[in-house]
Amino acid sequence: MTNAASNTTSLFERIRPWKEFRASAKHLFPTDDSLRWLLRTHGPALEEAGAVLKLGRGIYVDPDPFKAVALDLMQQSAPSVGTAVGSTKRLV
Repeated sequence: MTNAASNTTSLFERIRPWKEFRASAKHLFPTDDSLRWLLRTHGPALEEAGAVLKLGRGIYVDPDPFKAVALDLMQQSAPSVGTAVGSTKRLV
């Protein structure tokens, strides 16, 4: 088997429909809408990184790159501690 065929096979085995992926990541995406928001807001960046694939009418997640890219995107879009009005910089 060639390297390209091997990469395709492993990708084929890893990808999951987005709802199935969300079920395994409920600690970060407690609702379907929370993952849908990320996919809508950062779709192009996720696709470019190979974390999300659009196949036909379905959206599939490759968990390995998705975890790293999504975490980075969420950290970039989250307000930093202390920027909210009245914030005390205390997390808990």
